Amino acid sequence: MRLAFRNVLLVGADLSGTALDSRLGDLVVEDGRIADVGPGSASRTGASTFIDIDCSRASARGGPLALMPAFIDLHAHFREPGFSEKETIESGCLAAAAGGFGTVVAMANTRPVTDDPALALAARRRAGALGLVDYLPAIATTRGLEGRDISHLDALAAFLSDARMAGGGPGDRGGGWLRLISDDGRDCADDDTLLAAMRAAAGLGLLVACHCELGAAAPPPDRSQREWYASAEGMGADRAAELRGVERALRLAKEAGCRLHLCHLSTGEAIELVRREKARYTPGAGGFRLSCEVTPHHLALGAEDARAAGAAEAGRVNPWLREKADRLALLEGLRDGTIDAIATDHAPHARNDKAIAAAGARAAPGARAAPGFSGLETAFALLYSVLCESPGPGDAVAQGSIAEPSLRFDLETLSRLMSAAPASILGLRDRGRLEVGLRADLALVDPDARWTVDPTTFRSRGSNSLLVGRELRGRVLMTLHGGRIVYDQH
Repeated sequence: MRLAFRNVLLVGADLSGTALDSRLGDLVVEDGRIADVGPGSASRTGASTFIDIDCSRASARGGPLALMPAFIDLHAHFREPGFSEKETIESGCLAAAAGGFGTVVAMANTRPVTDDPALALAARRRAGALGLVDYLPAIATTRGLEGRDISHLDALAAFLSDARMAGGGPGDRGGGWLRLISDDGRDCADDDTLLAAMRAAAGLGLLVACHCELGAAAPPPDRSQREWYASAEGMGADRAAELRGVERALRLAKEAGCRLHLCHLSTGEAIELVRREKARYTPGAGGFRLSCEVTPHHLALGAEDARAAGAAEAGRVNPWLREKADRLALLEGLRDGTIDAIATDHAPHARNDKAIAAAGARAAPGARAAPGFSGLETAFALLYSVLCESPGPGDAVAQGSIAEPSLRFDLETLSRLMSAAPASILGLRDRGRLEVGLRADLALVDPDARWTVDPTTFRSRGSNSLLVGRELRGRVLMTLHGGRIVYDQH
């Protein structure tokens, strides 16, 4: 199929020396790839266009629409196999497409755990048959996520070789589809086991993603779940667990000489630790490389939002939502390059998963609400509203937005954090930018559209969101995957 976008704001294209607000041009898609990009490119190709989309003066306020590389999510949970009441591969892929995502890394905390590459390949092929998103399954760092056995990693070398030659599904040209290992929220408590896993990953060329929640403290016997998750003591214990996890991951990754990715950092102390580490190491020296991510909800929401929703129930997430000072530290980390990328940590749950059983005023022993929020379909708009929105005359500043000009980002920076940087971290050279020859994974957005979050309209099965009823600015109108329109709001 041949398709042309005309008079569109090109975000993520190499138009050196051109101000972002002047980057109007065209982009042509042919045979699943970007065939031409830049001012007048649609008229240069000569061949007839089967689909022609004029994006000038089409936004909610009369300005041009913006065309961006489809977003790449380093961290999501699609729940299958085993938890189809929360999400299915099909519903997760639909949610990703609706959110403007073209590539998603799915974590291994399924049932059975994704510690078998054959199981990962089966899930990838199922997602590939839908043709909505490039689904990249993570392999568990330890067998069963139990933190003890890494024998399954020994068989990965032969499997990776075969998978790269045979391909695991559509889009596998140019490299393997297994990119990383991760034990998700169950950070391996034993240093020797994690070090051995990191060394194995280094030998296989795989990224090690650590969630950095080492020794998270459970509520004392005399405290209920509700009291604990709303308390300063509980918050302090969770902060300490994150810092311990980051310190340990850095120490072991340098010894192993592996590529390390730190997931969903949330505290100012953790960001400062990463900043200092990046200032003193040479990327790639001894094989060690370091990257990290932050989530939209840790940038946009705080401890007060968790408490208002019920810190032990609807507001529960790992790591916890933090105070304003931490949020500002995350923003500064994005600005100075300490934080490399933004990832959703999309964590859909069934409705009853976010409530805990109670006996009187106390939760039943061991009862614990499931942590996390459904985030694929709100990520771009939430980030644009909080990081990029520049209120017009007479507009009220959107809830959670950063009013100070020094703390606002432009759309180009947001694109880099959601597309180009994640592609680089994963070693995906064929996507993440608007360049001729790259895959036509694209997101057409209206920067001026205002809409109210209503989880009943989500494609995801997870309606667990703290954004219910919140007005956001910026909306994904269309998503292309491999040159095919896979989502169209209209």
